[in-house]
Amino acid sequence: MGEDEKKLLVFQAALAGLLHDVKGDVAAKLRPPLDPKKLEPIVELAGGLAAGGHTTSPPSHLLSIFSRLNGKDRQAYLPIASLDPHKRESIFPSPSKEDVGKDTVWESFEKDCNSVGLPNTQDPAIYLETLLELLQRHTWCLPSGAGEDVSFFNYARIRAAISACLAADGFTGNVPDTLDGNETPVALLVWGDLSGLQKFIYSLASEGAAKCLRARSFYVQLLGEAIAFRILHELKLPITNPIYVGGGGFQLLVPLKAEKQLPDLLRDLTERLLILHQGELGLTVEWERVTAADFADFGKVYDRLGRRLNRAKRQPFGRASSKTLFEQVSQPLTLGGDPLRYCVVSGEDGENLVPFEKNSNRWKSKFVASLEDLGGQLPQAAYLVLKRIEPIAASRAVDWHQALSVFGMDVHILEDGEKAKSIAPLTGEFLRVWRLQPKPPENEADLLSPLGPQKVVSYRPFAQLTPTVVENGRKRPKTFDEFANRPVEKDCGFHRWGVLRMDVDNLGNLFSKGFGTQVSLARIASLSFALRLFFEGYLPELASGKPNADITARDLREHLYIQYAGGDDVFVVGAWDALPEFARRVRKAFGEYAAGNETVTISGGVELFAEKYPLYLAAQEAGEAEHKAKSLESKDAFCFLGEAFHWKEFEAAQALAYQLAGFVQKHQLPRSLVQTMLMFHAQQKESIRRTKIKKPVYGRWTWLAAYQFSRVLKSLDARKPELQEARQTVETLREKFTAMNADLRHEALSARWAQFLTRGG
Repeated sequence: MGEDEKKLLVFQAALAGLLHDVKGDVAAKLRPPLDPKKLEPIVELAGGLAAGGHTTSPPSHLLSIFSRLNGKDRQAYLPIASLDPHKRESIFPSPSKEDVGKDTVWESFEKDCNSVGLPNTQDPAIYLETLLELLQRHTWCLPSGAGEDVSFFNYARIRAAISACLAADGFTGNVPDTLDGNETPVALLVWGDLSGLQKFIYSLASEGAAKCLRARSFYVQLLGEAIAFRILHELKLPITNPIYVGGGGFQLLVPLKAEKQLPDLLRDLTERLLILHQGELGLTVEWERVTAADFADFGKVYDRLGRRLNRAKRQPFGRASSKTLFEQVSQPLTLGGDPLRYCVVSGEDGENLVPFEKNSNRWKSKFVASLEDLGGQLPQAAYLVLKRIEPIAASRAVDWHQALSVFGMDVHILEDGEKAKSIAPLTGEFLRVWRLQPKPPENEADLLSPLGPQKVVSYRPFAQLTPTVVENGRKRPKTFDEFANRPVEKDCGFHRWGVLRMDVDNLGNLFSKGFGTQVSLARIASLSFALRLFFEGYLPELASGKPNADITARDLREHLYIQYAGGDDVFVVGAWDALPEFARRVRKAFGEYAAGNETVTISGGVELFAEKYPLYLAAQEAGEAEHKAKSLESKDAFCFLGEAFHWKEFEAAQALAYQLAGFVQKHQLPRSLVQTMLMFHAQQKESIRRTKIKKPVYGRWTWLAAYQFSRVLKSLDARKPELQEARQTVETLREKFTAMNADLRHEALSARWAQFLTRGG
């Protein structure tokens, strides 16, 4: 059998895996270009492995993947609807089961198959990727035989991936009925990570950073995609075989025979990255053999492979040849030249520089300039057109297009309403078109018509939230200084910008141990998919609201800039007073999205900065704030203004802060009251420092608080109804500050927050 025939067989097996459980009368009308029936034994075996050996009849409705995590039992069902993560009602679970049946879903699926001409598609690769997209759109919400919390789509794609591996390794003849409990190797799990991401993305001066920061993180995402797709192409594997790709990392299921190809392939990719970014980014890839028995408890595979990957990360260029390492290490770190000619954003020197804006005496690197162009396109981006090309020779990065071309990927961005230009795919291949919005515009066919018929259009979640200003007739992202000077509260004279960082607590344990003894690969894929829908799809919607509402319902879209949201990780830059409220919304929404499972939590932190503060330090300090929150017992916490609290305490502090600020702004309470509260807390802190008693019984602040709060109460006329709320708040504060063993950190945070809200107001 020739190489082309072998590749065709692999695609045929993947196609059979996708079509296996499609409703009978619908499947009969799809007319695939390859006959999948002869591979049924492989598909049956792959289906059992994907489900961890526990296949059942599909239930009527799909449970949220979070509902059974960590031994919980939540009745939380996903709505039966086409995928649209921009709409809460489309992806959030509820306790009730919808009446809409599966037949309606299959009718919509069949209609869309016909509208894109799938039954008449003869190219197996185009057919496969189009089918995968349509299954994602319609069957993400249908249950499967792999468990009541595993969707049809996720089960089908994992079954297809295993089928492709079995076919590639020659399991086409005598296939055993089952491999349960068998130590026979079935496939390889390949896990890759780009290292040095934080330094690469955030090591920028604050000046000019806003223009290219989002583009920098987006470029890293595309770079991870390019490397993953290069591996798939070299191994002749279909699009079904990535388990996860995003955030500069990937997990692929590949056949056993790939073990011979991987060392040379990964050496080439590692060396290309080393030359391209001069060691700023490293590539670490490890793999693990997966036996049939492993599929029944896939968490053990992740544990084994995770340990190997963590060790390998200490040598990010360990797979590069000694010759290439010597050539790169022996070169100077910088190109040298005029000491006054260097990039004011990244610090790069040498010849690859262009003037910074209109000032000919200041410079930026060509790579930074290209990322600025990319950053200007992203807010209006509607489609990405990906074309595979033959990799170009590796050289120092001077343009993001050139950098991706080193790994064989050419990317074109279509802005909203822009008509595509003709792009010819390689002979015998096709273009991948990623739509960044769930719903296609009515004129999509016309917009994309210049690309020709050799294309597959699919939805790709992408967290877009970029406040812009118009400059020289074109939109550009707001600078960090503009965030600092435009807080949400217009009368606020406290000018700071800030950084918010958040991620899910104990995520590794959720994947490896959260499903108990039923850690199937299909469940892991479902959890990964669910996290992606929330963080890359729904997250920007949380900034929406009403222009003149209370802070908890206010529109924050002009005050927040999502730099990165993927997997479980969030990095947002914005106005100082918008960030903590956005964080609160994220935590609340994520808890509801996670079926109310109290063991699935998220923590984060915010730090505030003055104008011109270096971004790399801002990112580092926000990371330290996040770590401080995660250091609390059971995590599920948030750190703001240097103090970490569990979310309920933080929400109470936020409510009190805005209440105090409102009283001050309406002249119902003196502004000095918040300073007095801070003074009492400082006295308590000093007592704790001296006595080393964490909760002193009482102190000087106790009787001073009784006196000061009583004075404020006397100044509030009890006969005036409009002052009753202020009186009640002061009485509550007096009780708290005069109580034995009082912990005043909560009130101190509120006071400091209120102080900032009323500064200059």
